[in-house]
Amino acid sequence: QMANNYEYTLVGTVAEIGPMVTKGRSFQMRRLLLETRERLGAREYVNRLPIEFEGADALQLKTYRKGETVEVTFRITGWEYNGRHYVKLRGAEIWLAEGEAWKK
Repeated sequence: QMANNYEYTLVGTVAEIGPMVTKGRSFQMRRLLLETRERLGAREYVNRLPIEFEGADALQLKTYRKGETVEVTFRITGWEYNGRHYVKLRGAEIWLAEGEAWKK
């Protein structure tokens, strides 16, 4: 689902929260692995999406635990390097989802 200003929102389960990674003097990043489920016909697919929270945004992840259902707002960024293209999901906000947003 698309939020405003090219931000998107997903609801899923926290599969993993990585450690805080510091690069240089002040750059900090922490990765959330968000698990979502998608049903296509009779089949169900599990997606595990890495979403990176950077700087002050990374501090939001300290209160969440594996197994919690959360709603995450993120931006999709992309770049080219040496002829290859890369995509990153950059987290903006995270909060506990209200009720049961999707069934396991």
